[in-house]
Amino acid sequence: MKLQNMIVIFSIIVRPITLILSAYIGVQIDTAMLVQQYDTRLMRATHDAVTAFELNTLNNKYSTNADSLRRDIKASVNTFSSSLASSFGMQGSHITTMMSYIPALVFTMYDGYYIYSPHQYNYETVGEQKTGYEHILKPYIHYTARYQNSGNDIVVNYSLDNYITIYGKLGGQYISYSGYLIDITEGKVKLENDKVVGYTIRRYYN
Repeated sequence: MKLQNMIVIFSIIVRPITLILSAYIGVQIDTAMLVQQYDTRLMRATHDAVTAFELNTLNNKYSTNADSLRRDIKASVNTFSSSLASSFGMQGSHITTMMSYIPALVFTMYDGYYIYSPHQYNYETVGEQKTGYEHILKPYIHYTARYQNSGNDIVVNYSLDNYITIYGKLGGQYISYSGYLIDITEGKVKLENDKVVGYTIRRYYN
């Protein structure tokens, strides 16, 4: 076979493959750039929401009150949706419009967290049944774990540091302790019940 024929055949085989690979790589690059843009806008909106929450709680002397804290969180949600809408050029969009694309927002606190997520509603108006979903702020959820073994039933409430609360039945007796799991300054366990503390340490650190 002549060299010219081999070159023609090679070109017929390789050229379509090259075009396909080039198009595929181009799509991947465009997708990666779009993902980066979306991530950046989402991070900015999250930063704005966190900043709004910090400012509201800092200037609110009732921020430790549950109802007041929930208002601050809802204000932070509004800031998040407004910032996100602005970054996408959708200023003035209603919060429900933006939040329909957000599955959930989680606000982590010292000893628990709030979730702002969809909730199914079902009500009847003028003989018409209406159902759908709307975002609401769910009740506060503590960082809690329940341990049961050999007739013992104890609940441990954790926090973001090593402060815990333990209550429940241990050996048929009701117990209730609160304190720091480990005193970092002295290197000693501060809770008095060795059995409970030892069991918790193993579950917490292993």
